[in-house]
Amino acid sequence: HDRLAAKRACFGSKMGWERANWFAPAGVAPETEYSFGRQNWFPYAAADTAAAAAVPVYRDAARLLGIELAAQAVHTEEEAQAACATARKGGRDGILAYDAAALNLNGFILEATTRQAIPSMFASAFFAEQGGLASYGPGQYASGRQAARLVDKIIKGAKPAEIPVEVNSQIEFVINLKVAHALGLSITPEAMFQANRLIR
Repeated sequence: HDRLAAKRACFGSKMGWERANWFAPAGVAPETEYSFGRQNWFPYAAADTAAAAAVPVYRDAARLLGIELAAQAVHTEEEAQAACATARKGGRDGILAYDAAALNLNGFILEATTRQAIPSMFASAFFAEQGGLASYGPGQYASGRQAARLVDKIIKGAKPAEIPVEVNSQIEFVINLKVAHALGLSITPEAMFQANRLIR
């Protein structure tokens, strides 16, 4: 925590866990200013190191599967919208959404799923429920319950530094069969058997 703070991290939480949401450059206070419009962290989202680090991992996985990954960096909301709006024209067969809140990426990808009939995969089941084809990632409800249990320990007197680090091992694979049908896709029985949840 102190090392992230020294790098000028602005902290927030995701599924009950504290994390660095964004890093402020010199001269900018590492504080989020909430508003209904574009917030103050928006210009710095392009420097998201987690997204940059994820690309080689995705490339390796794609190579093992024998598919081509076309990674595209976007730095503005306009670029993100344009990339998603022209995905089919660019010869893309699907979109893998990086788990990011910036630039409304997930919203544009959901829009592309519907308007361009292009399959989309997300890290959160929420987006599969909202119209994505599928999702694969930590179960949000399990993460919430885990976080609540740890908070309960702290409230009852446990020292945070003495609580072991825990990882949510409940990975959830969700397939939206309604979206698959709308896209004209047939989901194999093997894939449906492996899914934790099917949205019909």
